[in-house]
Amino acid sequence: MTKVGKIFAVLVLLMSLAVAFEILIWYKTSTPWAIAYKNARGLIEDAQKSSAAAYKDADTARAQAKAELDKAAASLKKLQDEVDALRAQLGDKDKQLADEKNKNTRLDAQVNGMQTEIAQRTKDVEQLRVALEKEQKDNLDLIKQKNEFLNAKTLAEIQRDGFKDKNFQLVKQIEELAKENAKLSLSRGATTTTAMKVSDKNPPAEKLDAQVRGMTDTGLIRISMGSDQGLARGHTLEAYRLNQTTQKYLGTVRVMTVTPTEAVCQPVGKLAAPIQVGDRVASRILGG
Repeated sequence: MTKVGKIFAVLVLLMSLAVAFEILIWYKTSTPWAIAYKNARGLIEDAQKSSAAAYKDADTARAQAKAELDKAAASLKKLQDEVDALRAQLGDKDKQLADEKNKNTRLDAQVNGMQTEIAQRTKDVEQLRVALEKEQKDNLDLIKQKNEFLNAKTLAEIQRDGFKDKNFQLVKQIEELAKENAKLSLSRGATTTTAMKVSDKNPPAEKLDAQVRGMTDTGLIRISMGSDQGLARGHTLEAYRLNQTTQKYLGTVRVMTVTPTEAVCQPVGKLAAPIQVGDRVASRILGG
């Protein structure tokens, strides 16, 4: 029974007692006691009926209120369960969010590391590009120099072949001239063993010295000196042999043909010994 029902029942009881008291007062002053008692009893019974009805209504109201409270408690529990479930979900979401933040932090660190590495690799690539461009430029310069050397070599070979052909032709001409000269000398009764006079010598003005490079079948010699050193056709040179075992004057030779770097000479008069490859010729020897 609720407090409201109890209060209501007490009020009904008090009203019943008040009515009964009024009836007793009235009965004492105006009616006989038996009639008053009967009337009072009737009033009391009515009051008790009213009180019982009130108690019944109160119990009904209390049952209804209890049912409503139980229903509200069930709804509240359901709501509490839903709230707890939402809190649990929220906790899971918070954990997932924290995990995602940690994951993003790690990813940010990896991205920063990769960006740093990319920057370093970009710098390395730039350095390699500069080095490659320099290497390519150096290679192009080397190729250019190589081509220039090849062209110079080809030109030198062409000039050499030209000089060889010219020299070969000149040697042939000299050989022919030597043969004609020998014929003329024989026809005049001259001999090649006659010594050459000092007045017939014609040494170059400069002090020259060269090496004998080769010999021909006709006795001509080829030396390592030409017009670039001041040698000219008609000059005479003194041949000598100088090595670890021999120091010997061989005789005089006359320049017959000259190229910029070589000359062909013919012995003049009698030689002290045959000239060999490796012997030397000079404009003057022994201060002569």
